[in-house]
Amino acid sequence: MRKPENPVCDFCNRPTPDDNGTRTHLANPFMLTVIAHGQVVPINFTEEWLACPECDALIRAGDKAGLLERSLEGAPTDPNSVIVIQGLFWKNKR
Repeated sequence: MRKPENPVCDFCNRPTPDDNGTRTHLANPFMLTVIAHGQVVPINFTEEWLACPECDALIRAGDKAGLLERSLEGAPTDPNSVIVIQGLFWKNKR
């Protein structure tokens, strides 16, 4: 399991305490290609996704809409990107 210095939730981007892997969700790795500032940028998503306690509960309940709503509350990026990334997470979730 990864051990980031200042872990944040991979879903809502809020700071989250290190959980020693108990709130890490696995998905088959996938790549998404985006265009940013006129450049084609491939983004590789690894198999490990860290969730804060609130997002973890939503994932375990299978509440896709609730997870998306929580993630969009503080999304620093384009909402469409969040929708696509979460859709790919659920599609590849193990």
